[in-house]
Amino acid sequence: MNLLDLRAVAERCDLAYPTVRGYHNLATARRRDNAPHAGDFPPPDDRFGQSPVWLPETVDGWLTARPGRGAGGGRPRKQA
Repeated sequence: MNLLDLRAVAERCDLAYPTVRGYHNLATARRRDNAPHAGDFPPPDDRFGQSPVWLPETVDGWLTARPGRGAGGGRPRKQA
């Protein structure tokens, strides 16, 4: 079975390790407070020692479901 730790998840998603660690910590805190948000980082599929690990399919599903860059609108572009 191929399991991914946080560093492997970061590489797979082309994100920085601290970013993925932050996503994981934030989602874990929200689940602990019974206030999860749609699109939160998924809970670990298992643990290897003290480290959380995920199946590649879990990470790929989360990555596919993430909103695209600039989702939510933002400031409109200036007209030339």
